Amino acid sequence: MKKLTPIAAAVMLAGSGMAAHAQNSSSQTQSGSGNTIAIDQAATATANSAYQYQSGNNNYSSVSQVGTSETNAINLTQVGDSNNAYGYQSGETSSTASARSEGDYNTVRINQYNGTDNLTAINQLGDGNGVYTTQGSSTEAEVEVSQIGNSNNVSTSQYSQTESTISVEQEGNGNSGYVNQSNGSYNQVTITQSGDSNGANVYQYNGSGNAATIEQDGNYQNASIYQRGSANSASVEQNGTGNSVYQSEYRYMYSSNNANNQSYTQNGSYNRATTYISGSYNQLAVNQAGYRNTSEVYMQGYSNDIALTQNGSYNYASAYTYGTSRADIDIAQNGSSHRAYVTSYGYNNKATISQTGYNHYASIYQNGSNNVASITQTSGSSNNSYSISQYGSGNSTSITQ
Repeated sequence: MKKLTPIAAAVMLAGSGMAAHAQNSSSQTQSGSGNTIAIDQAATATANSAYQYQSGNNNYSSVSQVGTSETNAINLTQVGDSNNAYGYQSGETSSTASARSEGDYNTVRINQYNGTDNLTAINQLGDGNGVYTTQGSSTEAEVEVSQIGNSNNVSTSQYSQTESTISVEQEGNGNSGYVNQSNGSYNQVTITQSGDSNGANVYQYNGSGNAATIEQDGNYQNASIYQRGSANSASVEQNGTGNSVYQSEYRYMYSSNNANNQSYTQNGSYNRATTYISGSYNQLAVNQAGYRNTSEVYMQGYSNDIALTQNGSYNYASAYTYGTSRADIDIAQNGSSHRAYVTSYGYNNKATISQTGYNHYASIYQNGSNNVASITQTSGSSNNSYSISQYGSGNSTSITQ
């Protein structure tokens, strides 16, 4: 068993760093409780490494690497409970900071700044774990987090990044994932959750070409995506019970490159999808299969495309477009007790509602010119109702019940 105090560790590193531009290496192993390790590596050398292994309770581990160097590595491993691990890298290229926790009540914090092609990799197996990472002013950086257990939490941020990725995988119950990407372009976020009582939140703003993907398989899950910029895409897929989707996008009106895409797929029950988009050339597709699903879409922009499909019972679908736009809205519901509303302002709009089942209600309101509205309700034709109002010139109406 080897125990190092911070002073002893500093002495070791001081001796290993006497030769300029040499490879600094540090390795510590602790078994017990109440131990502390603090390592600082600051040099222009390449291939610096710091390895720390702790087995026990109430341990503290910290590694800092600062300098204009490359291919540095931080490896923190903790097996036990009430452990805390901290990693810091700045001004580095092609460097890695990794941490692994097996046990309970562990916390991992890793920060990487002003680098290129750096990687943060964290793996936690247990309960009560927490992950907090930050990457700033970097290019082609990666964050990979994997949690297997319960009551886990992930909070990761990237700012002023380009072509960077964040991947979060959570398997268990009571997990929470929060991702924040700001002032960057062509970044990607993927959150995958398998279990129950999970929550996923993605924030991407002041950037272009960003992509957010949330996949949830379980119960009582929630997905929220906020995007601000242009040419961004969002995708949410949920399979389970009690899922909810909230997606909000803000775009500068009538910008030339606001070609954004959104896609939601929910397979289960008690699902709800809410979307707000302000911009132009946006597309939305929502597919819900189950019962008691609810979907609301509000779009304000130009040349938007909306498609809603619900297969089940107790479904509700509503779509809005305000301002000058050429929105194309398509709502199809297959089941019972459905309601569908379409409201569109502008010109050259098109709305189509098709409901198959019983006790349906459909309403289309369009205010402008060159509008086309069509309502089709079949399969028994019981308790169905329709309402179409179009103001302007060149409107066309088609109704089949």
